Amino acid sequence: LKDYDLKQLEQMVIDTNYPCMIYVNKLTSTIRFYKISSRINIEHIETNFDPKLFIRCEGWVLYEGVFKNCFHDQLEQKVVYFHDLDEEIEDNTTQVLFLVKPFPLDLFEEIVDLGLKLPPKSTYFHPKVPTGFVYNSLKENI
Repeated sequence: LKDYDLKQLEQMVIDTNYPCMIYVNKLTSTIRFYKISSRINIEHIETNFDPKLFIRCEGWVLYEGVFKNCFHDQLEQKVVYFHDLDEEIEDNTTQVLFLVKPFPLDLFEEIVDLGLKLPPKSTYFHPKVPTGFVYNSLKENI
């Protein structure tokens, strides 16, 4: 698995119009790459907005169309979110990875403006703005 070009794999995800699944077989040291169609049946979704908006959100397609249907009550135990592909590939317990493109800012704004909630970790933006702690003395007027 170390010989596989992970940067090339990440670029394949960015270049495609679909979420991607990666199957990792540790026994044969192979990786298989699959594109996931976003043709999800939205008729069963009861909302007061147009669910076609969420079809453009790859994280939502995976969460609603794959994870919830496959894992039901075990969703939190079976699905782990990660940021480092290299580290996750090397993990001995990883079998299947799902990769999505970065979340489009215009889509994020559109969904948030409607007051809607997104699936877990679908709003991971990179690069992150540095965070920290600032301490100001309260003894003097600020």
